[in-house]
Amino acid sequence: MKFMKIVGEVGCNFKSIKEARQFIREGKKLGLFAIKFQLFSKQMAKEVGIPEYLSLTKIQAKELFEYGKHIGIDTKPIIDKIGGVVNK
Repeated sequence: MKFMKIVGEVGCNFKSIKEARQFIREGKKLGLFAIKFQLFSKQMAKEVGIPEYLSLTKIQAKELFEYGKHIGIDTKPIIDKIGGVVNK
């Protein structure tokens, strides 16, 4: 029997690292395979006209990846333009 792997799409729907971590925990509780984030640098946020609180540094994005890894769920933080994966 094959199993589906379901990925939770958080996108940029969080206002702090604390809230992003909460999404990761909730995804783990729900049995999701992974959580995907869309993250922006300050420069990209300014260029596309989105609130600055949605911008994170690569260090913060890496922190989210490591937190997910620590609790046993894959996280896919993407930064700036699509394809600029941080956690390679």
